[in-house]
Amino acid sequence: MRRRVWIAGLTLPLATATAAQAQTQVVVGPASGDPLLGVADRPRPDYSPIGGRLGSFFLYPRVDASVQYTDNLRGTPTDQISDEILDVRPSVDLVSGWSRNLLDLRAYYDHSFHAHTSSENYSQFGAAALTRLDFARDTRLQINASADRLIESRTDINSPNGTINGYDPTISPVRYTNLDLSANLSKRFNRLTVIGDAGVNRQTFDNATLLSGQTLDQTFRNNTVFDTYLEGRYLLGGATSIIAHVDRSQIDYDNNAVVGFNRNSVSYTAQLGVGLQISQLVKGDIRVGYFTQNNRDPRFLDSSGIGFSANVVYNITPTTTIRVYAERSVEPSGSIVTSGNVRSTGALTVEHELLRNLVVTGYARYSSIDPQTTVNLGTAQEYEGRLGATYYLSRRFRFNASLDHYSRRGVFGSFDVNNASLGVAVTL
Repeated sequence: MRRRVWIAGLTLPLATATAAQAQTQVVVGPASGDPLLGVADRPRPDYSPIGGRLGSFFLYPRVDASVQYTDNLRGTPTDQISDEILDVRPSVDLVSGWSRNLLDLRAYYDHSFHAHTSSENYSQFGAAALTRLDFARDTRLQINASADRLIESRTDINSPNGTINGYDPTISPVRYTNLDLSANLSKRFNRLTVIGDAGVNRQTFDNATLLSGQTLDQTFRNNTVFDTYLEGRYLLGGATSIIAHVDRSQIDYDNNAVVGFNRNSVSYTAQLGVGLQISQLVKGDIRVGYFTQNNRDPRFLDSSGIGFSANVVYNITPTTTIRVYAERSVEPSGSIVTSGNVRSTGALTVEHELLRNLVVTGYARYSSIDPQTTVNLGTAQEYEGRLGATYYLSRRFRFNASLDHYSRRGVFGSFDVNNASLGVAVTL
């Protein structure tokens, strides 16, 4: 799924040179009661934005600015370019203050200025809305809608740079439009909670120009994804639940005739698992099951296998949190010769509160990617590491710093990218 993610709190970490161009946009909304809160996510009333009251709403204007350095701007294995980047992101958030129900509206504009490579300058902008209707204590409907004009990260696995299609890097980042709409309904029946979700995501890509001067027609990437899932959670006792989860994802491409393959497909997943909560120390979900991807074109081999999902938070001490994340599933592909990628990911995050207003984080991720093609092209591996810190000076000012490393090996090209970032967030 490529949905927007609403996260508890009112903080948005500044992006690094790579993350600032990330394909998936993260939207930060008001506290949602998420039981998987770690040290970095916890509300800090002494440093929360002040905002301004507009009737029954609160307005939160904000400006994020960062200075970044990258040693491989285009994520290429050779002829690497380093650059310094100034990124400025004004945003505004309008949140209802009702005792029941919720309406959260936000908009942003993001622009980067590259010191040496002006062709890499870009603008991103978008708006999002979240509506939550609390029909009763045991029934809730949440609707999310968003529209974004984005650029694709140079290190995104679907980017034209060094993919198995053999493209040269593009002169400037690839631009695309992302539209998203989803609805989530949850209902509790005594010990049983049932959650249903349905959504549609639409992506359209602009044509790009390669360094060789050739035009790269990207209409073959335009697609629409339809996602649905149904989940049941049965409370056994205490805070332990049995989870049953099934989902369906269908991707339809607009212009299959350009590539000569029908890349449309339908994926199914069925998983069983457990939801755990051991006092306030360990909380999380662990699921395992089976997935399958059925391709419309018989020349593509269907994919199937063991799928899993895990998201566990361990609060070792009141000031230290460890988060473990793992997933294996099928994802869409930006290549003309693949119907999707089977991605297996494991990630570990450590968060520590050195001071009440100083939080440091460490993050490590490994992913193995197996492209589903008509022939065996091999696999790829991704490695990512990050060290970061956030210093809360006051309710109006906070500072961020990070060091990032990202590398890929295998069929999608091999390269390394290192980034450093210093930033400030100002709430007006």
